[in-house]
Amino acid sequence: MANAPGGETLVRALPGRPKTGVIYAHGWRTTGARDLERFGLARILSGDITHLVVPQGADRSRFGVYEQAPVDSARAAALASGLPNAPQRWIIVSHSGGYRVPAAGADDPRVIGIVLADSTYGAEQALRRAARRLGPRMWVWTSSSSRQTQALADELGQLGASRHDIDMAHQPIAEHAFFSGVNRLRRRGPGPAAYLAGAVAGFFVLRALSK
Repeated sequence: MANAPGGETLVRALPGRPKTGVIYAHGWRTTGARDLERFGLARILSGDITHLVVPQGADRSRFGVYEQAPVDSARAAALASGLPNAPQRWIIVSHSGGYRVPAAGADDPRVIGIVLADSTYGAEQALRRAARRLGPRMWVWTSSSSRQTQALADELGQLGASRHDIDMAHQPIAEHAFFSGVNRLRRRGPGPAAYLAGAVAGFFVLRALSK
């Protein structure tokens, strides 16, 4: 199994043919299992999102093989969990110090979207390449409590990424970015009312992904 150094990779999946998978890389001072439960991340499984892979990072959000080949590692974990197949298309979501995982997928054409939740602390060159390749299919959130992330996030926005701010007092950024970002990047879902809610940018993302 393609485990991260912190422990076993958690895999959740819908029955049937694999379509699009999501990899979630947690931040510091938490675990993938904790975020999976407290944010109810498995709720994202519907429509075109059929697989969720949550590696368990070690101290300071180090993810081992997921920092080298995130898609291959996620597929290996899905297959090792007993599933008959695994998706070819993936969205990578990172919170805080988990940024190395999406950075590792910057040039992989199987990565069709990236969501960064206060997760622009490093890997600048790789994330710049991802922004150029993905354009609005990269969603970047920062909050007023994390000024450190602002400069790179602004630069990614200038390179074409979809740039957003969130009030941490309103909702935890990891949860908000996970559901808002992935829903806007999914190819099909429960319908626009469930997740676009007036977000004009989401329309253009979905239209681009459907081509």
